[in-house]
Amino acid sequence: MKKELTLIFLGSLFLFSFAYAEEINLALDATDWDIVPSYIIYHDGGHLSDWQFQGGLWGPECEDISNINDGDINNCFGTVIQDTVNQYLNFSINLTFPSPVSSLSQINFEYDQYNDNNIPIIKYKAEIFNGTWHNISCVSTSQGPYSSTGYAALISRINTSCFGDFKNIEKIKLNFYSTGYVLSSEFYTGTFAVKVKELRAFGIKEVIPSCVPDCSNIECGEDKNGCGVICSPGCDNGYNCNSGICEPISASCLSENDIIMKLFSPYNSFGALWNDPIYNYEICYSTIFGKIYSLSSPHVCSDNKVLGLSSTTNAYSEIPSLSNYDTEVCYGDLDCEKDVSSGDGCTNGGKVVARLSADTNAYSSDASFPAPVKICCTSENSVTDDLYWANTNDNQITKADVGDTVKLIYLNPSLPEDSEVIFEIFEIDNSDEDEIKTVSLSNEISTFAEGGIAIASWAISKNDLARTSDFDNFTFRVSGLQSDNLKISNKANDSKMVLRIISPDCGNYFDAGDEVTIEVEAFDEDDVMNGSLKIFQDENKLFDFKIDNGNLIQNKNFNVAGNYQVIAEGINSRGKRARAISNVMVINKTKNDVYVAACIDSPTDYTYIDSNVVEFDARSTTGINFTLPTNYIVIPKEKLKFNWMFSDDIMRIYSENGNNTKAYFFNKTFASAGNNSATLEVEIIK
Repeated sequence: MKKELTLIFLGSLFLFSFAYAEEINLALDATDWDIVPSYIIYHDGGHLSDWQFQGGLWGPECEDISNINDGDINNCFGTVIQDTVNQYLNFSINLTFPSPVSSLSQINFEYDQYNDNNIPIIKYKAEIFNGTWHNISCVSTSQGPYSSTGYAALISRINTSCFGDFKNIEKIKLNFYSTGYVLSSEFYTGTFAVKVKELRAFGIKEVIPSCVPDCSNIECGEDKNGCGVICSPGCDNGYNCNSGICEPISASCLSENDIIMKLFSPYNSFGALWNDPIYNYEICYSTIFGKIYSLSSPHVCSDNKVLGLSSTTNAYSEIPSLSNYDTEVCYGDLDCEKDVSSGDGCTNGGKVVARLSADTNAYSSDASFPAPVKICCTSENSVTDDLYWANTNDNQITKADVGDTVKLIYLNPSLPEDSEVIFEIFEIDNSDEDEIKTVSLSNEISTFAEGGIAIASWAISKNDLARTSDFDNFTFRVSGLQSDNLKISNKANDSKMVLRIISPDCGNYFDAGDEVTIEVEAFDEDDVMNGSLKIFQDENKLFDFKIDNGNLIQNKNFNVAGNYQVIAEGINSRGKRARAISNVMVINKTKNDVYVAACIDSPTDYTYIDSNVVEFDARSTTGINFTLPTNYIVIPKEKLKFNWMFSDDIMRIYSENGNNTKAYFFNKTFASAGNNSATLEVEIIK
């Protein structure tokens, strides 16, 4: 067994950036294709038995060419001079395929040519149609031989290189014409004719098999093969369907300090503390109170109990006045109590933070679910303004740099849902105002209110700063309200983009059927990041999730034994890229087998290095020898063979057994800067 990884270098003069990825072969299986020996194409439903072209000044007996037999051509006579040859030798034949051809390799056509004097040079070129007509670049030439009878049976062809990458070809048109004579010093003074007899097209057509639905491991939605079969009607309340899996609805707060607690799903759920790594549904202070909590350390308990939990996660809840449970949810200056009044209001004048199914041993829900027990809380220490600047990680800021992307946040619980919000940005000095930008439906960004919050983004450009003479007092206004000031430096200072897989670690192993927690950290405080988290089992992509600024946690069952690859990759608003990869092994506990996961620990992906000497570390590479009944034996490094290949010496493979530490931990000096790559293949030595 062996496993291969590729490390890619992107850079300019001694500035390298690095990424590594296992090579994934996604070629179609040969059984999906049918190699068609030939399509025999007939013109107008039959062989081209008539003479398609005649040259010369014809006698009366030859005017009706449809009745001319091969022997009768000698009875036709006349003269054609060079200046008028194209007038006579200029016709086309249209070919229609029985069904569209996915690729075309060759066109063969047979034709008879008659001439009784100097031989004309016959040329032909083609057009293809796949929804529209395209001229192909090849021009072919044919010239018949001299013969005592004047007849020549010819075969010509147009080859693969002429057709390029055109797909789904429906029709071909062959255009015949002439550019003179074989003997250019002579005029054509005799008779000639052309009769196209048969055309054959050689190529490949794609055979689309009948769709067979696959509903294995599908909890919701359509089958895996896209046959349109609904495998399961849907998910329970509080869950969404994602790639065939029912997952709890997630809700994200502005920052960790904004989280009061977490639920597994919004309705009748178990609860967890604010920092739980698994639960995705967050109850947010800003969403409930329409403001940001202004004091530090809001989760420290000090007469601010919201409710009790039976444990730190996967827990039942109870009202704050009871003390059956040791774990407490605490937040800021909240003063909370049980409320069983009807409606959505609170008798203490506060806000509904959560709802419970009972006083204790209860399921928890967010404020929108009509559970009987309300947890009503009041708060005093929130920010006085409803407007503030934030970085792309949703943390409040007072400074930024040119090139940064910043957020403009407006909190107002009375904002109508989906209403448009207009942000106006100014730079103010004393009584002077420089208008910088307006963010609205008609100008750049459509910004809508959702859940009492409206957020706009501003990518600060040099053109924006050119609208003012200094950069100390940027502010924005919404509906007559004004934010605090933001100071902007006119010198760019790009913070580091971080994208890493927190779990699982590369080289980990699990049993088939285990639930694996996949956690990704995506962090870039001055740029918007967009990306994806993909999970492959051997060469099959199982899941594909969107990544943006923040953490992503997914729990997935690895049901089939083999190698799994977790790939997180992203690009920020400046065009910089990041990627992280973790390879793990999933063990089949029913048989003896060996497994290996190739890991390149460093250099990390897309890290810039100012030297051509690069340290490689592949020490996390792991092999497992599983023997029945339950023996997981780590294969020692000396039983692994490391094969490296580098782009500056692609003809050579550097092989070393793991008994030498330089097989997996060494320095490599690259010959030149630019785009480079390194490939690691790991084998188990038997």
